[in-house]
Amino acid sequence: MLRFFLFIFLSMACSRSEMPTLERSNVKPGISSLGNHHDGQKEIGSDPYTTDDSPNDDSQSNKTDGKNEDEANDESISLDPEKGSGRQVICIFDYDLTLSSHSCPTTQNIPEYHCKTNQNPTYGWFDQCLGVAAQAAVKRCIEQGAAIGIASHSPLEASYEDKVRPIKDQFPDWATASSIPDPTDSTQWNCETCPYQMMRGNKVQHISRIMKHYGLNPSVMEDRKQVIFWDDSSTNINDINSGLNGVHAIPVARLENEPEVSGCGINQAAIDRGWQEYQNAR
Repeated sequence: MLRFFLFIFLSMACSRSEMPTLERSNVKPGISSLGNHHDGQKEIGSDPYTTDDSPNDDSQSNKTDGKNEDEANDESISLDPEKGSGRQVICIFDYDLTLSSHSCPTTQNIPEYHCKTNQNPTYGWFDQCLGVAAQAAVKRCIEQGAAIGIASHSPLEASYEDKVRPIKDQFPDWATASSIPDPTDSTQWNCETCPYQMMRGNKVQHISRIMKHYGLNPSVMEDRKQVIFWDDSSTNINDINSGLNGVHAIPVARLENEPEVSGCGINQAAIDRGWQEYQNAR
């Protein structure tokens, strides 16, 4: 009888010693399966910054190293409503009849003004030259350490070959300025924080986007004072004066005989006025 109870006791002890081993062996497959399931859910191309960047698609935004747009904006603009960011001045140009000219006796058929016949009309014309002082305006900005932006109502896709691609040949100072984004890079156009805007809409929006790209806050007066904007349209000038008060909005004269369709573009007087207003506001 004693031997029988001893046998039962030893059998129960052996059974308990094997139970942890069974539990551990059951856990391992569960962890392994969960890990494989997680890996299988990762989809190639799900990152929004890997989508195709169409130069005329306003929904695209700058690549920000995987950060979403709000995070990028929060880092790039001052959030203090009482203080500006202290960043550089920005020169922003309209394109048609500001950086360019049409039916201008001073520039027409003169090689140094890069006259050409466009593939697509803008406001009913095909012939286009640089503005009389367009190169000087860009050079002045770069020499002053300013950034460059474009705020135009030209349709980007239709205007790309005529107006965007030639920029680097027409403006050598712009082409060699390493601190200014390449204007022929399509990802630098028409996004929420892009330096170059060619699309319909109020130019208050255009300029606000450009300011954000260069680290300025459109809602901060001191930041708005860092912007000089040249445009031949009185409507656009008035919009900026009312919607972005503090931006130095400088009118560019058109020709008197056909003011709606002709002009010599930005001249030296407009350049000087812009910089003088900027200096006076400091």
